[in-house]
Amino acid sequence: MRYRPLDRSGSAISCISLVLPDVNMSDRDRTKLIYAALECGVNAFEIQSANPAVAACVGQALSTVDRQIIMVGLRLTWSRHSRGPHQGAGASGLGALIETTLQRSGLGYLDSLMLGAPDSDPPTDEAIAVLDAARGRGRARMLGVAGEGAETMRHVEGGAFDILATRYNVHAENDTRSRIKRAAAHGMAVIGYDRYPSRQSEPASAAAGPSGFDLGRFLGLKPAASASPYAFLNETPGWTAEEISLAYALTEPTMATIQVDARSPAHMQKLAAVVDRQLPTGMSAQIEMARFSDVNSGQTVDKRRLRA
Repeated sequence: MRYRPLDRSGSAISCISLVLPDVNMSDRDRTKLIYAALECGVNAFEIQSANPAVAACVGQALSTVDRQIIMVGLRLTWSRHSRGPHQGAGASGLGALIETTLQRSGLGYLDSLMLGAPDSDPPTDEAIAVLDAARGRGRARMLGVAGEGAETMRHVEGGAFDILATRYNVHAENDTRSRIKRAAAHGMAVIGYDRYPSRQSEPASAAAGPSGFDLGRFLGLKPAASASPYAFLNETPGWTAEEISLAYALTEPTMATIQVDARSPAHMQKLAAVVDRQLPTGMSAQIEMARFSDVNSGQTVDKRRLRA
């Protein structure tokens, strides 16, 4: 595993870090996954769940590791609504989730509190104050903000946050690169996520009617080949599309770490092995050409799900 500087204090973070979302996984399997990440040299983890069981698994798996050499963050999603699938509701909900996570994990403190999706539901000054107070009491070392929109950039420019987490992958456009540079100029560490997004790879059949009925398929005709400019990602010998996407994200020198969402120890090992691999010759240029073609064709990334 390779490591990069996270902040000016000299903290080192592994090039890839493991996120732990709310997925259908037993506590035993989740703990085994964290152990596998540690064995691969991963020293950074982000809890992306309000389920106390996830925090307990993290605490159990990391209990025998020197706390000073690992980094554990918590993703918090502000919501002004009192109900719904949000991690914390209102300022008091954010504070309660922080304390519950610390209690169940036994970690003592969190290395980062990451405010997620501020663009869809801008947090109030009271919510920001809760995070700042947690840092002031030593409950967290750093504050981060995750997003891509104007509200995220307002927080970047405001100077209250230490980390920017932003989407970065083979589809990254100029505004993404500009966002990264602006965060770095403000002295923020930058974390990449969504390194392997789902994308519609095949165009809709020209013979399909308004109801979606595909006449060609009904007549037994062979569907047309994919028109996606990224088709080569699945056709490179010795590489999978996921591996290429991760290796490409790792070439961005400003990124402190790229978050991965491994679902098994074997998957974790596969992703960790990419860190020491070099992209095939000419691959970066091929990706840039595909991105340029993609932008001109008006295609958009499906940001709702990851293929892992």
